[in-house]
Amino acid sequence: MIEIYGVLGSIMPIGLETYSDPASKQVMALVIRSRFEGEKYNFITPPESPLQVGVNFYESGDRIQPHAHLPRNTVVRSTQEFIWIKKGVVLLQLYNESQTQVHDVRLSKDDCVLLISGGHGFHVLEGAEFVEVKQGPFSKEQDKIRFEPRES
Repeated sequence: MIEIYGVLGSIMPIGLETYSDPASKQVMALVIRSRFEGEKYNFITPPESPLQVGVNFYESGDRIQPHAHLPRNTVVRSTQEFIWIKKGVVLLQLYNESQTQVHDVRLSKDDCVLLISGGHGFHVLEGAEFVEVKQGPFSKEQDKIRFEPRES
């Protein structure tokens, strides 16, 4: 099993990219490319992360034992968002805590991104379809701030 969050001295799997704030070094996003290669189980977020993300590979005939997730109370201090680009091409723009753009990342069909910190925006380059996952309950009025980017 591979456990990765940023670069922990281990070799990054092919198709996994980490984007951090250049000043604070805080991880902002993890991109899982459609060409990702890894072991059978590849959890790319630490156990304490509010959103657990893994990329797993199964052989024909493998079975996942039936299971259920137990109810529990969890305090979520930050909202993370996972996006799968189902079709199209987009430019992901990442912003630091000062709302200054620090990265442009081109995402294409079947790429995924876990947005961890800072801000983000998208520019659709070719008609796109997203699948978006974030913790709930979610309130647009209480959980999101829109901003005009600052000049660097």
